[in-house]
Amino acid sequence: MKIIFNIAKNELRKLFYSPVAWLVLIIFCVQSGSVFSGIYELFMYWKRAKVDASDFTLFAYAGSRSIYLSAESYLYLYIPLLTMGIMSQEFSSGSVKLLYSSPVTNAQIVIGKYVALLCFDLMLIGVLLVFNIFSLFTIQHVDVAVVFCGLLGLFLLIAAYEAIGLFMSSISSYVIVAAMGTFALFAVLSMIGGIGQSIALVRDITYWLSINSRANVFIAGLITSEDFIYFLVISILFLFFTVLRLRFKRQPSTFIQRFTRYSAVILIAITIGYFSALPDFKGYIDVTRNKVNTLSKGSQDIVSKLPRDVTITTYVNVLARGVQIFTPDKFKSEQRRYEDYIRFKPRLKLKYVYYYHKNNESSLYQKESKMSEKELLDSTMQVNRWDFDVVPYSDVDPKVDLASQGFQQTSLIQGSNNKTAWLRTFNDDFVIPFEPEISAALKRLNQKLPVVGMVSGHNERSINSNFDDGYQRFTVQKDYRSALVNKGFDVREVGLDQPVANDISILILADPKAALSSSQTKNLDSYLLSGKNMMILGEPEGQEYLNPILSNLGVQLIPGYLLDTTQHLQPDLMGLKPTANAIGFSKYFDDMSQRHEALYMPTAAAINILGNKGYAAQILFQSNPKSWIETRKIDFRREAIQFPPGHVGKVSAYPTAIALSKDINGRHQKIIVTGDADFLSNSRLYETHDASRGGNYEFIPAAFEWLSDGIAPVDNHRPNGIDNDLNIGDKSWKIYSVILRWIYPLVLILIAFIIYVRRKSR
Repeated sequence: MKIIFNIAKNELRKLFYSPVAWLVLIIFCVQSGSVFSGIYELFMYWKRAKVDASDFTLFAYAGSRSIYLSAESYLYLYIPLLTMGIMSQEFSSGSVKLLYSSPVTNAQIVIGKYVALLCFDLMLIGVLLVFNIFSLFTIQHVDVAVVFCGLLGLFLLIAAYEAIGLFMSSISSYVIVAAMGTFALFAVLSMIGGIGQSIALVRDITYWLSINSRANVFIAGLITSEDFIYFLVISILFLFFTVLRLRFKRQPSTFIQRFTRYSAVILIAITIGYFSALPDFKGYIDVTRNKVNTLSKGSQDIVSKLPRDVTITTYVNVLARGVQIFTPDKFKSEQRRYEDYIRFKPRLKLKYVYYYHKNNESSLYQKESKMSEKELLDSTMQVNRWDFDVVPYSDVDPKVDLASQGFQQTSLIQGSNNKTAWLRTFNDDFVIPFEPEISAALKRLNQKLPVVGMVSGHNERSINSNFDDGYQRFTVQKDYRSALVNKGFDVREVGLDQPVANDISILILADPKAALSSSQTKNLDSYLLSGKNMMILGEPEGQEYLNPILSNLGVQLIPGYLLDTTQHLQPDLMGLKPTANAIGFSKYFDDMSQRHEALYMPTAAAINILGNKGYAAQILFQSNPKSWIETRKIDFRREAIQFPPGHVGKVSAYPTAIALSKDINGRHQKIIVTGDADFLSNSRLYETHDASRGGNYEFIPAAFEWLSDGIAPVDNHRPNGIDNDLNIGDKSWKIYSVILRWIYPLVLILIAFIIYVRRKSR
């Protein structure tokens, strides 16, 4: 140990007498200070502008513009400069002969020099530690564990880099060759993860060897046994290589001997890596305050109730959109997407079936083609340079009904309890399903999910209509992420000529254009008397058909429609913010409020709450206090609307969406009533205006989570971060900014200069 200590001390002395080491420290300090100051400038702007912000710690240390990710992006440039001469100079100067002639083993030489490099590693970490300490005292409720978890990841990354650099320095007596070799090896370890990804055994090995994003896991606040072991194994692997290199230089050996020993070390490292990557052997520690790297409580509960074995088979149509995401070379990326689930369910297996079937959305031509399916396949494979097995849909075994999924990229989840569920991709910017959709699909394997019945027979809004005023999109459109069928509901149309089926737990009556017959009314009353839940969506033109039904609930739609000239919108378009009741009613409405989104209702009717039937009422949305009810038809292109109106009654805030609840027949019945039906239509879900972003789509999970008694959709909300403010003001920051940007690097320059002068004086 004493010998190792002396070697390390001697190497450290040489490092800190070297201008290269100080140059690396100073440049690293300047770059880190610049990034860190930029982050704090943004924080100070948020504070001055009173912007609603949270999770300052994650933003500063784990975000896309964080100091740690910036440091990681240029660390690989510095390490070869430090390690290139640590062994090669011994060979070029001949001093290695003194080491060989002394009672020092090869392992002691290597470990001693590596310990010196690790000490310099701590110096680089120490540069960042100054910024960390500043954050600990300036960010209110800073998430300390995230700060130091990221430091651990960077330390392990630099340690691996240094082991690689030490080995490359032992190969050549030329420092430039050693530096270039180190860069080359870094490049190999970065790119090797993309090699052989179409071959199962090869991809497991090459993907594990890849150093890409290994430190990012720590930076994000997650410690995994696989990544920790990876850094240890890679560091020890190259230290062994260095020891073997020195041994073979001191003692003559044959090619077979060298090949055998290097191969044995590599084989041991790969074996350890292979087993460390197996789901059954992986461990996780999420150090973040709100456990952002872990499945939400709701999803964990779903996974805990899954059958013993679960298989997700993805059927990939090579001729459909989104195929690039699911090609064999992306298998490991797909596995990463399910890793949060595999963490709690190691027996979850992924399979892929590649087939082709022509549809109207060819991934190659994006329009209808006159080519045959086989010609389209050959063309697609050739253009993308793909080489993997693809079968026609008719040869897919076992047979599955992919036609019902539109021959899009779709996964079939199968449990060992013989239950199945579809997990779809979506026609949006993200394509792939996320936790809410995955958990909702998995929930079908272990729980009976709510069935929504859409009343039909009176020209109501239809789940089968893709017209602008239809309800297909938010109910049954399979490639729409927020559709009820993708959030854990089954939806079907029902008629009221017969009693409502027992399995219907939520009934929707949306804008009927005709009155219900006496028998239909009786069946509807029977459903309501059973205590089950309902949603009633009205329109000003349909008040006469709905008011007889609503009268039994103690509410009425007031004749006429709402106008408001104070919102910089068309007067009959209501841009509504969630009420205080709504924010407490649902986290989704709270999200709307925090994002400053509005619920847009065109030509909405006001709701009069009579309160004479025992229902407790909560107003979720209401019009502006300066709105009024208009009964006559107005052509807004020809007639100017003045405020206040002289020909109408009260100017007030009128309810447009309410929630009713009452204990009835042993159940706590829940009913939502709205004065508009268009806001959930196909064309209005993402309506947005300059006045405010649209949040109509948020009404869907908010309403149906309440109506389904919390069964669906799966709630993946997490508490808001409490690290949302700074303890310093503008004046203080101006001083600290100068210190962190300029004085801190100048102090390092001064220390380097003093050491240089003292060395010269000796």
